Order: sequence, then C-alpha cells, then structure tokens
Amino acid sequence: MKERILKLFNRKKKKKTYIAKATDWTAIAYWVLVLLLCGYFIIRLVSTEQIAASFLISIPALIGLLIGILLILFFLPVKLLNFLLTEMVLRVHLFHVPKNIPAETVVVIGKNEYSKPSFWVAPNYDMELVLILDYLRMKGKPFSVYYESSVETLDEIMADEKIRTVFLVGHGRRHGFVIDKNTVVDYCRYDDPKYGKDFVYQIHCNQGKGKSLVEYVVPKENWKECIPEHGYMSSLTIAQMFTDKIIELKQLTGFREKLTRLQYTALTMIIPVIVLVCWGYIFSSMVV
Repeated sequence: MKERILKLFNRKKKKKTYIAKATDWTAIAYWVLVLLLCGYFIIRLVSTEQIAASFLISIPALIGLLIGILLILFFLPVKLLNFLLTEMVLRVHLFHVPKNIPAETVVVIGKNEYSKPSFWVAPNYDMELVLILDYLRMKGKPFSVYYESSVETLDEIMADEKIRTVFLVGHGRRHGFVIDKNTVVDYCRYDDPKYGKDFVYQIHCNQGKGKSLVEYVVPKENWKECIPEHGYMSSLTIAQMFTDKIIELKQLTGFREKLTRLQYTALTMIIPVIVLVCWGYIFSSMVV
C-alpha cells in the first residue's frame, strides 16, 4: 500500500500538448448529409415525392450560397481588420527590436503576400508574436527579427555560427518551412554539421512525414526542449505555449500565475473580439 502511494506522488507530470485539433470536415459533411436525408423522408411522408426531391436539391444550394456570402462579406473583412490592427500593435512592439541582422537569437518569418487572398485567410502570425517577443525580452539575450525572409536569407542564418537559436514562425510542415505560397524549404537542405544550432523552435504546423530541422542541426541533449509535436498549431496553441514559457521563466505560481495567464489571454483575444463585435454590428445593420 505504501509503495502504491509513493508511486502516485512520484508519477511524472504528463507533458502538455500544444497541438490544435484540425476541423473534421468529413464528420461535418456526414451529419449534413444525414440531416438532409432525414428532412427528405419526413417531407416525403407528409407530402409528394416531387416536393421532397425539390427540398433535397434546393437546401444544399441554399446552404452553399449562405456560406459563400458569409465568407466573402463577413469573415474575410473580419480577418482583414484583425490583421491590420494586429500589425499596428506588433510594429509598436518591434520598434526597438533589431531587424534583419544577425544576433544570438533570431525569429524568422515567411513573406507576407498581401496580394494573395489566401494570405488574408491564414496570415503568418497573429498576436502570439507579441508573446514570443515578450519571452525573448525577458530572457535578456540579444535577438533580431527577420521579416520577409527568402531561401537565401534562411541559408545565411543557418550558416552563421554566431546565431545559436532560431525561431521559425509562420506556416510549414514537419519537414519544411513555407517561405511563400510557391516556396517550401525542406529541412534536409541543412543536413550538414556546418549548420549546427543550439536550439531550433518550429513555431508552425508540423504535420506530415520526414525529419524536423531539430533532428538535423540541434544536439541530441537539446531535443527534449526543441523537438516539435506532430500535428497542427494555431495562434491559440502558440499563445498557450509561450504563456507557459513566460510563467516557467519567471517562476510564477498561485495567484501571480493565474493573473499572468489572464493578462496574456486578454492580450491575444482583445483585437479579435473588438473586430468581431464591431464588424458584426455593421454587417447586421447592412443586412437588416
């Protein structure tokens, strides 16, 4: 009995995961189909076959039309306004931060392709970048942010021996980093001792097969700290990750820990909430 109690108290804490759950569109499509079929049979029982058939044909078309209108007139403006306000806040935070120059720690961000509609739907970063910058400031080591990175820029960063820690922020997969819509840098490109780094953090989605950059360039004793989880990441899970890192760095507990979590949650949510409420009011006024 005593041994069981000791095992219970000495049990290792389960590692926290920061993987975002991808939307299960297959399940959604399945339930939409089921509901449509149920509606068809109910209408078939109480009316004619022709009316039931017209229901089955018209409802999906109506749903598709409504989704299209919502995407174009509601969600895209929300994403646009959210990014513009976020960018203003980030530029203030970045004002005194060195940019595009080597430092002991660097944050590498892919290109912002403003002319591509897909960029506005899924930009390279959101307010979680503020948390990353706050975390690096608190660590007290020199750092720099590389905006609008290219393949050549990434090659130079990886080859620079003075740069020891690299944060890759934006889009990617387990085995690659997205520079722009048409360019993905495969991490096996750096499978050479000359590209060695102390720490590498892949702050992007890490789904798919292949090795991470960590496995190519980081010493094995640092893999526990750096190795990315398989799966998708979102702005929310990245914000949670760096909130945890800040709390661990400052050794916060109890009330101060909860207050810090609340502070950073509010920081990451305030702009999306303001945009959603304001544009929702304008949109409803236009529709009504």
